[in-house]
Amino acid sequence: MQVNPSLINFQGQPAVLTVNKNLNVEKIVENNIEIANIEWRNTVDAVSDMIILEDRNGKIKRCNKATSQFLGKSFEQLLNQSVDSFFPFVNSFETQNSCNDEHLFDPENLSKQLFYQGNWFELNSNQVRPDLQNVNQRVHVLKDIINRKNFEVELQKLYSVVEQSSNGIIITDLIGKIQYLNRKILETLDNQKENLVGNSVYTISPFQEEFNLTDEILPYLRKNQSWQKTFQVKRKNYEVFEEVIVYLINDSKQKPLNFVFIIRDITETRQLESIAEAVNMMENVGYIFSGIRHELGNPINSVKTALTVLQKNLGKWGVQQVDLYVERCLSEISRIEYLLRTLKTFSMYENPRIEPIEINQYMQNFVNLVEEDFSNRGIPINFISKVKTANVLCDPRVLHQVMLNLLANVAAALENCSNPQLSISISRAKKRLVICIEDNGIGMNEKQLSNLFKPFYTSKSEGTGLGLVIVHKMLVKMNGTIRFESKEGIGTQVYFSLEMAEPV
Repeated sequence: MQVNPSLINFQGQPAVLTVNKNLNVEKIVENNIEIANIEWRNTVDAVSDMIILEDRNGKIKRCNKATSQFLGKSFEQLLNQSVDSFFPFVNSFETQNSCNDEHLFDPENLSKQLFYQGNWFELNSNQVRPDLQNVNQRVHVLKDIINRKNFEVELQKLYSVVEQSSNGIIITDLIGKIQYLNRKILETLDNQKENLVGNSVYTISPFQEEFNLTDEILPYLRKNQSWQKTFQVKRKNYEVFEEVIVYLINDSKQKPLNFVFIIRDITETRQLESIAEAVNMMENVGYIFSGIRHELGNPINSVKTALTVLQKNLGKWGVQQVDLYVERCLSEISRIEYLLRTLKTFSMYENPRIEPIEINQYMQNFVNLVEEDFSNRGIPINFISKVKTANVLCDPRVLHQVMLNLLANVAAALENCSNPQLSISISRAKKRLVICIEDNGIGMNEKQLSNLFKPFYTSKSEGTGLGLVIVHKMLVKMNGTIRFESKEGIGTQVYFSLEMAEPV
């Protein structure tokens, strides 16, 4: 076959070969474009957000799979349909009628959140020009933000609760730098948030003294849920009692992030407790004085008799006989001194003075003081000790008050009982000594048990509702514990424990 020399290329190959080669390149380019279109279509369809391309006439030019599924229509049914017929809120976006040829995207990005068909969406609308002609189009992206919106609502609720809380709340980082303060703490400090956020919590009273977040409180909170302490603080021109509770906030990997301070003014509560303690003291005075009246009579009569006999025989007896009677008198006087010391048990505003005491003798003396009063009520007291001898760490005055408070409750529970029974027993549990007070009175139901240590809660017609709160507070000060077991109509068992002293 003859080939026209003019159709030979510079390499000496026939021109038809070059044409065929160009056709193959075009075919490859077309295939690559088709593959790219498929990949892009699949990518857009894989996006969970709705994507809609709107032409200049407001018609749907393209949309992804998420849009089709949300509207429940096929692509064919959606194409060339008005965007407003499906998404009328799009009209609130002002469409640009012209476009700068130098830019592909309009610089304005319109965005808003809206509620539509039971869901919250975030709508972003951008103007786009796909070619060099003067054709304006818009692409709309609708993102389902119902979960985010629900979270924002819950967060707003939480924020409102925190802001309206009657307690002061402060959030700091791990070195004590303030990140947040609620309204109550700002009112308490009479300051502005901008003056405090970013500053150290140590600049706020009562945190200047006896407060070490890093070295003391953080190690404690790693092992315990909260740290708590009561401070006497001067606010403006008056002093208040504030209870500070510190919590540690951890991330999902239990790495410490923040400290949260809850600051509660307990001045009124302290005042009410003081009043209740005074009332409680007066209620218990009857028990102790009834016992003291009986107990003082015996040693006083014994001293009087011994001195009378001694006086009559002073010139007749020898030194040894006289010493015997003097010793007897001194012993009885020591007994009287002990009874008088019990009157100090009502000093409730002192810190306990912890000391080792022999519990068996102590408890026997206590029973002797109260059994006459209980006997007059028809209530026998059965005292049993399962330990031969044991020293416990406590303040004997405070323990006396604890017992009086608990027995006052027992007396009330046994008031209308036909065969009242009261027993006090002592047993040992590892390094602690347990005292159990048991009665067969009216007992308590589950609701009453759950509210026992709540301030001002009482099931008695005449009561402050603070008796057991005081008992619990006093036992805690002595490193003690207390728990109740009870069944309505059967009776109640009170178990409280104290630390045993190390043997000498």
